[in-house]
Amino acid sequence: DIDFTQRKFMKMHPDSDLYIPADSLNDLFAQAKANISEPLTPSEFYKHIAPVIAAVRQGHSRVVFPSEKITKKYSKKYKDTRGPFSQFGYAWTNDTLYVNLSVSANKNVALGSKVLQINGVAPKTLYADYVRNNTSDGFNTTYIEKGFDKRFAQQFLDRFGTLDSISYVLQCQDSIYTVTNKRFSIKKKELEPLLDSLAVVKADSVKTMKKKLTKEERILAKAKKKEERETIKKNAQKRRMLGVVNGTFNRELLF
Repeated sequence: DIDFTQRKFMKMHPDSDLYIPADSLNDLFAQAKANISEPLTPSEFYKHIAPVIAAVRQGHSRVVFPSEKITKKYSKKYKDTRGPFSQFGYAWTNDTLYVNLSVSANKNVALGSKVLQINGVAPKTLYADYVRNNTSDGFNTTYIEKGFDKRFAQQFLDRFGTLDSISYVLQCQDSIYTVTNKRFSIKKKELEPLLDSLAVVKADSVKTMKKKLTKEERILAKAKKKEERETIKKNAQKRRMLGVVNGTFNRELLF
């Protein structure tokens, strides 16, 4: 499987050596092979191959975790239910996971609470796994955090699978408390009002989390973003022209 991936990748992927020398990439493939001494499950194999592809530093090239297959039996079992994980909405920022909405039966959950643990696992552990197995484009560092925020739910499900009960350790200011969410049934006639209330809670929580900018601040922020995009674009063009890879010049000039 690794030989197949390496052969196809080196042959067909455009500019696979743009951010990592070809020899270094081949060494990573060889190291992945050397670390395997026994048959692996798909999820175990993922841990070996995903970091190699991530080392290419091209954001659209990644190995997708072999998620749980959705069968008819699975769909029937969980039809018209809300799982424990989806009873909260989450936001990842500044290396911290927050609860930003809730439809949990537990009404004592304070929006904006920090999530310290989920079933005994710290969110930072899941973030470290995501960083190891995924990448942004080039040496950009901002996308990884936003990508994790977007895919956090999938990261959790990939690690733990579908659960009927989840225990959380949360922190609100100086208070640390434990909450357990359990799967509950939703009748069709009850589903629409629930989703409506969820949208209201989400909208309210977003309003409280976002600072309202003045007209002048919005103009300045827009101009700053445009300037940053232009700078990134110019630097990328310069690197491609000069053949800079990992801070060194690697382009061979032929006359």
